[in-house]
Amino acid sequence: MGRSLAAAAALIVLIGVGSFARTPTEPASIAAALHAYEAAEVEAHHEPMPMPDLGTVGLQEVGATHMDLADVSVDAFAYRTDAGSRLTLFVSGEPFPPAGGAEASGAGWHAASDGIRLMAVDGPTSYLVLTSDGALLGSLRSALDSGRIQIA
Repeated sequence: MGRSLAAAAALIVLIGVGSFARTPTEPASIAAALHAYEAAEVEAHHEPMPMPDLGTVGLQEVGATHMDLADVSVDAFAYRTDAGSRLTLFVSGEPFPPAGGAEASGAGWHAASDGIRLMAVDGPTSYLVLTSDGALLGSLRSALDSGRIQIA
């Protein structure tokens, strides 16, 4: 009985290691951004700072703060739609490293992680957007592409 228990434990460890090895490792700043989004950390702060106006796509401002995502200093902004969809925007003077499985897109990249969609744009002002609402992200992308919204 001891051997079968040891064999079962070894199998569980191998399965766990195999599962872990298939999961892409996120850069530290992306992992921190995902955690901040999931925990609604930015929504808990209301620092007086100018926020990008995303009202064109139905977003209302609900929080703002300065924070560090691992080694990347950012201005962080939280938004919500009337229907309850959330979006968090991180703005930085340096580019965000690509998330695991990211695909190049224009001047940046996009990816998905456990139902959260990420979009990053590199430039003089780099930004990272996280939301679980794909349609909202598409509307934001269209508004940015057309120049109706600018993030600076």
